[in-house]
Amino acid sequence: MTGDSADFFVDGVWNRTDQLSTERLDASAAAADSIMVFMGGVLGPYGSADFYDTRYKNWTTVKNILNSSRVQASAVGFGRLAFVAGGVGEGIENDTHSASAEIIDVHKRENIGLFPFPKGVPGVTGAAITKYGDDIVILGGGSCGNKFAFCASDAVLVFNGKTLNFSKVVYRLSTARGGLSAATLANKVFFIGGSTPTQSSDIIDIFDVHKGFSRSEMHLNTPRYDAAAATLSNKYIVVAGGYVWPPTHAGTPALASVELISSSNVTREHVTLTKPSFALVGASMGDRVFFAGGFYDGMMVRDAITFSPFC
Repeated sequence: MTGDSADFFVDGVWNRTDQLSTERLDASAAAADSIMVFMGGVLGPYGSADFYDTRYKNWTTVKNILNSSRVQASAVGFGRLAFVAGGVGEGIENDTHSASAEIIDVHKRENIGLFPFPKGVPGVTGAAITKYGDDIVILGGGSCGNKFAFCASDAVLVFNGKTLNFSKVVYRLSTARGGLSAATLANKVFFIGGSTPTQSSDIIDIFDVHKGFSRSEMHLNTPRYDAAAATLSNKYIVVAGGYVWPPTHAGTPALASVELISSSNVTREHVTLTKPSFALVGASMGDRVFFAGGFYDGMMVRDAITFSPFC
């Protein structure tokens, strides 16, 4: 079934709150200043975005703020700006990958520019993205040239938030994967899970812009692809949902489980998503993590939930 409300987690209880303007599958999300923005995706009005102001607890929707639907794009916030990169360029019917990024001013609710990838760098879908100092790091994803064919990239792309320019970096993932999740913790970037062309991954790669990659000795408890991840209170990375491939049991391979990654270990949280979901999005603000959209039991989801296990 399709979700018709949102949930809020306080003291171990899910409470009803609000919802996205429409179901969104393979959307992207970012936390910029005090505003959460959920952009693009399947079913969302062409190039639209939902803005949630955490101060006043209200939603607004802006249509055509993006230059394309950007299905399976990747997004992150920096300052009052939201950065969204890659994705399918002109809606699900068009299999062209977008070799560009856009920047949205979340307070003015306006698009401030389109930024092409460096020459020769292909567009990607489902890439991992996170902010590291002044840089935005984009890594992995698919670059097959066909949205419905799966391939995995091991490439790294860096966008500087001060100069607003891309630079190509030669570092590579330990294993090429698409559908990863990414978040920053303790001055390092964690690239989590994902999938090779044959199976979901439990690998955690750690990236330092100055030192390159190292594969962590930590592993996810459950290999997962198309999960959501966000940093909580600068202490943990919350990884939620996703799916297992190939399926380990009959029925949907979607996951409801939540895992917490610290600088030294991975634990399975006793709290789960209200629905097993994949292709959802996550972003954090202070001591709360927002999860929204995704795919559940054959239906796209409107739910927007917040997760705060330490309330």
